[in-house]
This record gives sequence, C-alpha cells and structure tokens, in this order.
Amino acid sequence: MQKKSWVFCLLAFLLASCLAKPDFPDTPTISFKSLALLPILNPTLKGKGDSLSLVIAFQDGDGNLGNNDSTQNFFVRAFKKEQNNFVPVVYSQGQNFNNIFPVLDIVGGSPLEGDLRYGVQFPYLGFPSTPSLKVGDIVKFSIQIQDRAGNRSNTVETNEVILGKYD
Repeated sequence: MQKKSWVFCLLAFLLASCLAKPDFPDTPTISFKSLALLPILNPTLKGKGDSLSLVIAFQDGDGNLGNNDSTQNFFVRAFKKEQNNFVPVVYSQGQNFNNIFPVLDIVGGSPLEGDLRYGVQFPYLGFPSTPSLKVGDIVKFSIQIQDRAGNRSNTVETNEVILGKYD
C-alpha cells in the first residue's frame, strides 16, 4: 500500500514538473472582454447617469500587477461619437475615471493571467464634470493598465454603447 502511494506521488511530481510556466512578456498585455451599462441605483443619481461595468483579460510575465498605495494603475478614457468620429470626453479639471486595483499576486515573480472587472458610476446629465454627455449619446472607452515597474500595457477599446439604453 505504501509503495503505491510513493509511486502516485512520484508520478504527480513528474507530471507537475512537465507543465511549463506560461511565457508572457513582463509588460502586461490586455484584451477587451465586455462592457455593460446598467441603471444607477443611487436615488440621488438615478436618471442622471449609468453604472459602467467592464471586463478585460490580462497577462503579465513577472506577476507585478496591482498596487497597495494610491498610485493609479487602471486608466479609462471616454469617447463620444460626433458626426461618425469619436472625440475624447473633456472632464472638469482633475476629474477622470482612472482607478487602482490591488496587488494580484502577493508572492510575485510568477506569470499571471486572468480577468479584471471594473465597475463605476458614470454620471453625465447635469454634472459639470461631464457637460458634453446626455442620454442617447454613443460612447466607447479605452483602457490601459500599468504594473508596479511602470510598464504600461497595450490600450484596448470597448464596443460602443448608448447612454441610458440598457439591454
């Protein structure tokens, strides 16, 4: 019986050693997965904006994604469709929808792969921070992330959505 368990352990070890670590670049790479607009539930903002929910996939070769401090590492830009062209939405000074995601691998140094989910209230109607947006506008977003070494990922764009229209 003991001999069988050693054989099993040896086989498990050999199999595990045959599995190679993924070979991702140290600079993070991302791809767009999904974007959804939902009604804001906050009664103060109801009817004056949307809840933005987006998902991106990421890969990072050295596993140094995320921050434990106030350094922004998730960058979001909004674009509004005007005459078949997308133009950046101009916010009031200091306003943006950038954010911080926490450290994803406490040990670090190992390749990481997964999804990042980002949710934020996106007010637009009657707010001085986004005076150019209203219900019915067509918008899209660009997203980029940054690792702790300061390496910025590629930039991805979301699909187009209509403000105030929910599926």
